[in-house]
Amino acid sequence: MIQEIQQAAERPERNFVDTRQLKVCATCFDLSVSLLRVLEMTITLVPEIFLDWTRPSAELLLRRLAQLLNQVLNRVTAERNLFDRVVNLRLPGLESVDHYPILVAVTGILVRILVDSDKQGNSRAATVLLSDPCFQLRSIQYLLGEGDAGAASADRKHFSLHAYTDYISTEEEQKVEQMLTFLTEESKQAAASTAVSTASHTGSANHNQPLHRTMTRVKICH
Repeated sequence: MIQEIQQAAERPERNFVDTRQLKVCATCFDLSVSLLRVLEMTITLVPEIFLDWTRPSAELLLRRLAQLLNQVLNRVTAERNLFDRVVNLRLPGLESVDHYPILVAVTGILVRILVDSDKQGNSRAATVLLSDPCFQLRSIQYLLGEGDAGAASADRKHFSLHAYTDYISTEEEQKVEQMLTFLTEESKQAAASTAVSTASHTGSANHNQPLHRTMTRVKICH
């Protein structure tokens, strides 16, 4: 639907954007934000549903949650993508469709499972989030105006939670910064662990080759 609106709005005759379609789009967006807020409230009140892996479905629910959050972040934080372009069109009827409401809802969930939980819960959440193929650290950096957004052209106003001082407290900003630092370190450790595992696997494969093949290669090298 957003794609259809964007295509219609960028035609020369912009007055042909269907107002009913705009209304439906805005309603769906508001509903999505509300559902994310309900999810945030649920995680705040009963985080063990996702983080207590003695429960039979907790790990599965956490993985599904990570997939959802990564998908939302990737679509909303990408510079000049479909969502970003429609928001910047500032079409009448889409005033509520903006980066702030949906990103704040997602950030609230992330902070709850990555910062406000106990050490074991934070570690589990980070591991699951990073293991999801759709995870991009850039999407987390975007929340604070870092990464690609900071390097882009200066003629555009880029999103940053730091700009919403009337709605976000200093403590909340610090928690988001703590979350970014935590995920950055966990991402580095995961990358290093993967590299070591790959090197170890390669070395083991070479070690297990037949002796006559190894000797043949040595003779050729000499």
